Amino acid sequence: MDQEKIGRFIAECRKKMNMTQQELADKLGVSDRTVGNWENGRNMPDLSLFKPLCNELHISLNDFLSGEKVKVQNYQEKLEENIINTIDYTNKKVENRNHLIGLIFIIFGVLLAITAVAIFS
Repeated sequence: MDQEKIGRFIAECRKKMNMTQQELADKLGVSDRTVGNWENGRNMPDLSLFKPLCNELHISLNDFLSGEKVKVQNYQEKLEENIINTIDYTNKKVENRNHLIGLIFIIFGVLLAITAVAIFS
């Protein structure tokens, strides 16, 4: 999943609709800064916003995930590719979150050990 390509596509579609970032943000219940972050490829919309965003921009979910209008003859191939990419993207996000939680537990354990040594020495 290419965040930057998808972001450029969001911006392109929004501009074709003669819509500002603020107008799109208001329709989706997010801030204009959030829309700007999507368009710059810094963040992806929350999964719950995929369909409403597609509806507002008059694009298919397959177009959105591809970051471009998908030609009819490539539709099935792109759909399968997008499903795999979405699963990979989600797995990486979960893996990163699990690493962060593990790191927090390690830091907490070290701090607890240091505190115990300081108290009981």
